[in-house]
Amino acid sequence: MSKTFNLAIPFDFLLQAIAKLSPADKQRLWEFLDTDLHDSTDDTLDPGEEAEVAAAYAEYQAGEFVTLDEYTAQQAQHQSPEQVIFHQALASTGLVGPTQPSRMTTDNNFQPILVQGEAVSQTLLDERR
Repeated sequence: MSKTFNLAIPFDFLLQAIAKLSPADKQRLWEFLDTDLHDSTDDTLDPGEEAEVAAAYAEYQAGEFVTLDEYTAQQAQHQSPEQVIFHQALASTGLVGPTQPSRMTTDNNFQPILVQGEAVSQTLLDERR
């Protein structure tokens, strides 16, 4: 005879338990959830959206995707002259700031400045007292 138990597990505890699973068990859980979500009776996507999601998922599975950083870099390189002029006009009025250079670049010529005296952090702490 089988018995059924109803347990109330806080979601944070469930997430912690999932984090401790082996990679193989996480894969099994992912496949289960993917199937369960796909088989859900609450289909809120219209057929066009569902086709887009299926195509995107297929591309992801095939490894045909870019990271957000890669996408942002591509978009920055493909700005039209009108977009550049528009951004410059917004920047000149103060509505937007200048674009930040990529943080991936390294300056091999960086030399820290030597400052005489007490550390700035110590000066700030002393002034707050």
